[in-house]
Amino acid sequence: MYLLGYGKSLGHYLSVGFSFKLFGHNLGDYSAFGAGADLGLRLSISDNLSFGVNYQNVLQPRLTLDQDEESLPRNLKVGAGARLPFNNGKAVLSLAADVDKTESLDPRFHLGAELALLNSYFLRGGFDREQISFGGGIRYRWVTLGYAYLSQDVFEAQHRLSLDLALGGSLESMMAKRQQERFQAALELAADERERDLAFAMNQARSHFASGQYDSAEVYYST
Repeated sequence: MYLLGYGKSLGHYLSVGFSFKLFGHNLGDYSAFGAGADLGLRLSISDNLSFGVNYQNVLQPRLTLDQDEESLPRNLKVGAGARLPFNNGKAVLSLAADVDKTESLDPRFHLGAELALLNSYFLRGGFDREQISFGGGIRYRWVTLGYAYLSQDVFEAQHRLSLDLALGGSLESMMAKRQQERFQAALELAADERERDLAFAMNQARSHFASGQYDSAEVYYST
């Protein structure tokens, strides 16, 4: 499968994304290819609360092997996430929940939680289709080592180890930068408004002074 995606922020609160995907499938002497597309939207109420919608296979991939044609079902996923900082920001509890509905299937619910301590130590837990998972991780600078345990109904439980290398900015640094940009924009807006007020007051003062209304001119000069 090959993917080509594009995403864009529409202001501080709304982001949209689109992905185009190409499938390939081989079965014996037959092969088939199909194209599909996904659509996503994210609404950030604040830096700590967001909602998302993901419509998978909005453009359904269709694969034809010999005389049989199959199409991948559409899937609608709706979710929400929240970050709850406490202990003066030294600890953050992140919560996430979503439900996805695939054509001809019952809705499926997913829950997840993460507790981050000093942005370096992590405890995680989740629930996915009657399966429970938990794990943790340790981060040192740009390296994160993680472990996860996933229960199974039929097969044996899974143990997963992961190693992540952060070669770009972290989520925390990007959020801090966005907050700084908002603060700077507010300062610039306040400065612009102050300059407009001063310009208006000076014009009024000159006008009153020219007409001999010295008391009124003094009031505007002292603004």
